Amino acid sequence: MHYKNGREAKDGDHIIEKHYNQVLAGVLHSTITGSESCNGQISFPIPGGFLSWPVTVGECFHAEDAFACIEAEWEISQTAMKKANADPAIP
Repeated sequence: MHYKNGREAKDGDHIIEKHYNQVLAGVLHSTITGSESCNGQISFPIPGGFLSWPVTVGECFHAEDAFACIEAEWEISQTAMKKANADPAIP
């Protein structure tokens, strides 16, 4: 069983899933090997405890991979902003 980017999924991984118009972040558990959909559960904190929600692991990202992408995009945007500020366009 693998995440959307091909990384192997394991119970206990910190994952991120886009569920309709919201992003869920939590811990993967109760994976079902051999199933194509709804093959795991994500647990995340809510007021008063935790909630488990079914997920399709192939539609999720490991949190480390998601943050690595965000950091890479941040570096690209910072470089572009520095270049734009150093060399302003002439009207």
